Amino acid sequence: MLRRKTDWDLIFVLAGGEERKVLGLELFRDGQAPRMILSTSRFEIRKFVDLPLPLCVDLGRTAFALPPRLRYFFVAFEEDSASIERIPHGRFGTWSEIVALAVWLRARPQVRSLLFVSSQLHLRRVAACSRALLPADLRVEFLPASENAPGAATRLREKLKTALYRILAWFPGLNTPSGAKSAGLRRSARSASSHGRPAAANRA
Repeated sequence: MLRRKTDWDLIFVLAGGEERKVLGLELFRDGQAPRMILSTSRFEIRKFVDLPLPLCVDLGRTAFALPPRLRYFFVAFEEDSASIERIPHGRFGTWSEIVALAVWLRARPQVRSLLFVSSQLHLRRVAACSRALLPADLRVEFLPASENAPGAATRLREKLKTALYRILAWFPGLNTPSGAKSAGLRRSARSASSHGRPAAANRA
């Protein structure tokens, strides 16, 4: 059991393994947050319909009307409504997701706390991005989904990616997708030290 109902203002599930989306949906159905975003990449769209969604969302119709390089979306749920928003996608996928999230949050100042859901390895990269790009006063926590244990090659690749992202975090404006630069996301990582390292959300 997690701590209490509506513990966060937003659950954000990173694109990737199905297990993380299933966990995010479970938390949302259990009332752990009033809002949830499923970040979804072009490679997940065909399987999206198989998820236990709280509302019917025809992501395929929206996605397949676009060229594959543009098929990156936020699917947001809040109470009895759902929405689909295409997001800019740059060279670094996780970075692009957090840039798009920062833009989304800028328009919703009432969101003051956030739970990230992804794999344990991936959350280290997510933490580096969030420190560089999200508001310093935003309460951020991390919850790993149970996914298949990665092999040695995957772990090494993820360590290299995490190191690269930590370098990128010092120059956030240089790595921002063109569609998001107008939001003024050029914040220095030096001012974002309040975001902690990834750790499982407290459980009772």
